[in-house]
This record gives sequence, C-alpha cells and structure tokens, in this order.
Amino acid sequence: MKRFLSTGGLTLFIMLFSVVVISAQPTCSALIQEALAEIDNTCEGLERNNACYGFDLVQAAFLNEVPDDYFALPADIAAIADIETIATAGLDEETGTWGVAVMSIQANLPNTIPGQNVTFILMGDTEVENAVDPDEAFIPADGMAVTIITPQGANVRSGPGLNFNVVGGAGQNAILQADGQSEDGQWLRVAYNNRPTWINRVVIAEDEAFDELPILAPELQTTMQAFYLRTGIGQASCEGIPEDILLVQGPNGIDIELQVNGANVVIASTIGLRVLEIDGELFLELIVFSGQAEIDGVTVPLGYSTLLCLGDAANRGLDGEANDRLVSCAPTTPQPVDDFGAIFCYLEEIPASLMSYQIEILCPGETPPPTTSPSNGGNTASDSQLADVNCSEFSLIGPTSGITPRPTVFTWTEATGATRYEIVFYDFTGAFAASYFTDSTSIELNVGQIPTGSELSWEVRAFQGEAYACVTYRTPTIVREADPFAQPSGEGLTVFLRSCGAGAAYAVEGELAWRNLPDGETISATLGDAYGTSAAQTSGAESGSFNLAYNPDGPTVVRATTSDGQSFSFPCT
Repeated sequence: MKRFLSTGGLTLFIMLFSVVVISAQPTCSALIQEALAEIDNTCEGLERNNACYGFDLVQAAFLNEVPDDYFALPADIAAIADIETIATAGLDEETGTWGVAVMSIQANLPNTIPGQNVTFILMGDTEVENAVDPDEAFIPADGMAVTIITPQGANVRSGPGLNFNVVGGAGQNAILQADGQSEDGQWLRVAYNNRPTWINRVVIAEDEAFDELPILAPELQTTMQAFYLRTGIGQASCEGIPEDILLVQGPNGIDIELQVNGANVVIASTIGLRVLEIDGELFLELIVFSGQAEIDGVTVPLGYSTLLCLGDAANRGLDGEANDRLVSCAPTTPQPVDDFGAIFCYLEEIPASLMSYQIEILCPGETPPPTTSPSNGGNTASDSQLADVNCSEFSLIGPTSGITPRPTVFTWTEATGATRYEIVFYDFTGAFAASYFTDSTSIELNVGQIPTGSELSWEVRAFQGEAYACVTYRTPTIVREADPFAQPSGEGLTVFLRSCGAGAAYAVEGELAWRNLPDGETISATLGDAYGTSAAQTSGAESGSFNLAYNPDGPTVVRATTSDGQSFSFPCT
C-alpha cells in the first residue's frame, strides 16, 4: 500500500511547492536552459538506485510513510526502491517552472561492474510508475572470485552458450568476478573489461558455492527496470521544443534491458520516450539520440523513431490507479524524425556530469563533420576549426582490415593541441553506429559489441575540451571477419558463421564453420528466410566448414543442427 508524505495522519502526499513569480519572466527556452544548468549542481554524483529532485516542480509517491521534508526540495535524494511514482511538472512560463528529475537505476547491470548506471531524466509533464513489485524485485549478488585453470586459457562469450560470440579471452590463473549462473547451471556471468560476459564452468576451479549464485533468468527485473510511462500529449508549447519527455541512457556498448508499458526495449545508447495523440489514439514513441535501440524486435537507428499503440487504461502498476496503458500493437517501421536537430538540440544542454557520455545533436547552423575523406586528399584530416589545434599530421594508423569480433586496438596519430578524441563507427549502410571518447591516441574495443553489421568503417574526430577541431578521413568499407578458430579444446562443440552477406552468384551466400564435433555425429545447415529453408548440406568431420547459397524472399538466418539435437541460429547481415 502506498504512503504519501502526510500531516495530521493524512495518507496522501503530493509535493507541490510555491514558486515566487518575478515581474520579468524568462522565455521558455531560457527557462529550460536554466533548469538543465541547475541540475548540474543539484544532481551531480547521483549514485545507483537513487532519484534526485532536480528542478521545480517534482511530485512523488512512496510505498511507505515518509517525513514531511522527504524529497521536498531540489537536490533531495530518494531511494528508487521506495518510489511508487515520480512525476515532473509541465512547462509554465507564468510561474517560471519546468520539472526535472534524475534517476540512476541498475536495470540488468551486475554489482560486479561498479560505476555503470542507467540514467533516467524526466523532463516536463512526465510521470514514471514503478511496475516491479518490491517483494518480487531481483536483488543482484555481490559476486565471488573464479579462477581460470585450463593451460590454454578460456574464451569469454557474450552469452551463456557456445552459440554466442567470443568477446575476449582470459589466461590461466586469471581471476574474474562472477555474480550469477545460467539456467542450465553450465555457465557463469563474469565481469570482463567492465562488461557483463559469460564463461563456461569447465574452465574454472570448481567451487560448490557457485551453485548458490542466482539463476539469471530473463524474467528477473530489478526495481524500476519495468515501468509505465505517461507524458503530456499536447503540442510542444516552447518554440517547437518537445519539452515533455523521458530520456534514457545506458553505458556505451552494454545492452540494457527495460520493459516500458509492457514493450521489451534493449538499448546500448540514448533514447527518448513520450506519449503522443494521433487522430484521437494514443501511441508510445521511441526516438534514438545515439547508437540504436530495439523495441519488441524492431531495430531503430539514430535519428529515427517508431510508434506503438497504447491500449485502454487499467490498474497494472503499483499506485492502485487505473492509469496504466499496455502497448497493444507492433512497432511501426522506423522513420527519420523531421527537423531532428532543430527540435532536440536542447538535449545537448543536459550536463555531462549526469551522463555516461555527452549527447551530441547536429543543431541548426552547425557544420557536420565530413562523411567521406577530406577534400584535401590522401590520408590527411580536415582543416582544423581551432587556431591552437594542429591537424596536419592527424591520421589513422589502423586497423583498416582484418577486424574480428575480438578486443581490437584502434590507433591514430596525434592532433597537436587536442585534448580528447572521438572514434566513430559506421554500419554496413554507412549510417552512424556508435562512438567512444578517449583522451589517448588509441582505444581497445570489440566490434562484436558495436551494431555495425557485417561491414563497417571508422574515423576519429579531435576536440579541445568540448570544441570540435577536425576529423580524419573515413576508412573504406571493411568486411568484419569472423572470429578465428581459437576455441579451447575442453569447451566442446563450437559452431559459428564465418561470413554471410550479398553474393556474386546468389542474393545471399554464407559459410558455416565448426570445431570439436563429437565422433559419429553429423551437422547440417540451412540458409534461408524465417519462413523457409534451402537444401541442407551435411558433414561428419570433427572440424570443417561448408558454403551455402540462397535467393531469399525475406529476412535471412542460418540454422545449424547436429544429429544429437543441438541447434544454433545466426542472423545473416
């Protein structure tokens, strides 16, 4: 049962605070700038699983009674586990108010990766209602040490199975922190390069205590990992700025899993969520501001949005009110957002101190970085836009080929005077995929965790502080090679896709490879769309590969099946 801040035994709590109205009111855009600047002071350093009262006005309801002065003023902090609903007030120029609140939640991030959080920023007429019952919320384990014992080391994978790609390796006697196990008990989730990954239990020193680690089933949810969203549905009132929105940002390169009004959302990026009314019907809109996102199986790229129908209101969350609407239809085909830079430029004002990385929007009047090699030719960079940054020797070193889904060091020469660099990746269509900042002239990344598809290109931009200076040439298109044969013999059967994509003789061609197929077993594979298959090819060799070709009518996948019933599936992109 919810409890609000009360006086005289009242059980309702709504924190509305009087605001002094000054004679000369700021414009709405100035008010938004003021509010976003203020939360830099009020909410900086917000720790995981806490909410911050950012800027007037913020309303909140709690699961238990709280003191009268609890979460009542800017800079006040409340525990996420105590929150039933949190809402911010819509923009009001007459009173000079625009509500902003910040939440730092855990979602599916493990305790073994400290300092990584998912940031929610509620702006304007926005309300978030917790959909995770506190009695059922998953509490992640603190983790325990595991030691690699195999002489050849061990593969670290993106998921709990041999059908997940290798994202790195750990040598003999390496110690990792594990915080959970797979549903079959054969794999442990470990922290590796500040990311959640998985390792097979056969390569570590066994400990009975591993059986006590929680089983990390997909349905587990931490507090506020599932929620219901309500926002203002009117037209933007501030010079075309959509000021009623929930901004969500996850750490770079880590898939964050959320449930929004019943829809399953996966992000490794920054997104915006809001409710729109179109022809009298309500829709949930998802907009991507960096990287890409997936909602109910539909991928949405940077600068695009998708809509999902919202059904009738009912009581489904924790506040006991019939105000929760479930998504009731599949996402629409993602479409580019009209005037994307103009209407969302204000998001760049969100303080970097609250974010995992700064949001960058190409605002009106700004010159976009070159999308091809600079016009001065060769392997040189574009001319510097800053007098004290010299870009004449700024260029890429590599790699420009042979990139596999393994940790790879990308390097470039120095732009004298620059204080930081941004490496930018583009996908197989040439669209932006992801970017990462560093103050060094190299960075280690795993392209298997970057949404580029089967082909990619990359470039590096130089900055002095926040000011853009120049950009290197962009590499030609690089075919992302499959992970080479590096499977420790003790891990059993490995099946992976060496290549798949457009072919010369057929619309789609692919090559499947395997290793450690047990004696007497055979493996077959099909290359086809989701509703049909091509003719299977089989082999009984302990290791090897074969090619497949197919003329598809729809999305293409590769499926492999062994004679003892093991199955594998790979998207062909």
